[in-house]
Amino acid sequence: MRAPALRDTGFDEIVCANLTLPGLREDSVKITQGGVAEGRYLLSFSRRALLPGPKGRLERIATGLGVTDIARLLTYVSAANAVHFGFEPDGPSHKIYLEFPPPRRPEPDLVFLALKAGRHGAPVNRYLDRMHLDASQKQDLLSAIIPDPTVHATATACLEAAGALLEVVEDGSPRRSLDFNLADSGWRLGDLPGLDDLLARFGVPGALAQDRDAPLGHFAAGHGRDGQPFITLYIRGGPME
Repeated sequence: MRAPALRDTGFDEIVCANLTLPGLREDSVKITQGGVAEGRYLLSFSRRALLPGPKGRLERIATGLGVTDIARLLTYVSAANAVHFGFEPDGPSHKIYLEFPPPRRPEPDLVFLALKAGRHGAPVNRYLDRMHLDASQKQDLLSAIIPDPTVHATATACLEAAGALLEVVEDGSPRRSLDFNLADSGWRLGDLPGLDDLLARFGVPGALAQDRDAPLGHFAAGHGRDGQPFITLYIRGGPME
């Protein structure tokens, strides 16, 4: 198995210098037609890591990362039970997420509220719980968001193993996707149904050969701002080193 991707020391230092508890890290790989974007990762912390003074700490992190309009999240900090920070080397782009437990969701079905800073401005993403839908409604959702037959086949297989299903929408953008939480499935990347077919469909056969034994946390699929399909694979989740 390949060693985890190198961390961005500036990003990690800005985040961790303002937090009081250790966190978790998960790597991700985004695949589009003919492209494999690596070096992406997510840092996750309990909201207690923002204490004392959670709004001030989050605001300082946002300033350091260049995430503007953080006031759009600060209103909801007290309702959150976790906070996440995403790094993407393209740009680079930085993302801050708040996660909400069911009793304190500020909007119906809202699990995550995220603000991203990068070359596309600072859009807000909403991650909506769709696990409560019945089987027919879930299939309708898959067909609407993931019409590509190869990607749809993998997504359908993931439904059986997923511990959570989220619909991701972006304010002012056609971007839309589904996220399947597979952390409790016991799958490694090589166990993902149809993986080789997916890689061939996106024109990157043979990609990720060294990652096949990495624990698989999430599978996401949908279409981006440009309307083109993508998949994202979340792997190697565990304590930060």
